[in-house]
Amino acid sequence: DRGIKVLSPKISRVKNPGEDFVILESDKTSDIKELEQDHLNAIQEADFLYVYNPAGYLGQSTTLEIGWALALNKPIYTLEKPTDETLARFVEVRETNSF
Repeated sequence: DRGIKVLSPKISRVKNPGEDFVILESDKTSDIKELEQDHLNAIQEADFLYVYNPAGYLGQSTTLEIGWALALNKPIYTLEKPTDETLARFVEVRETNSF
């Protein structure tokens, strides 16, 4: 409704609940390196990065993605303030309905 297009990940069901790296039914591969590279490519093409982080949690892959967005000078928004105080200094907290 707001003209925002989500580049990655695609809306899909999780194939491997409880695993450290989420694989979705819509993913073309289960190769973690290839999937992560797809996310990084999407960040490069994006106008900004939005991280859905309930309870402020950021995993290692997401931390990598935030670092990549920072290197590309992309604005970074999160649902909640990250529990990591350093990362919290590099993001702006925004609810999804504020865009």
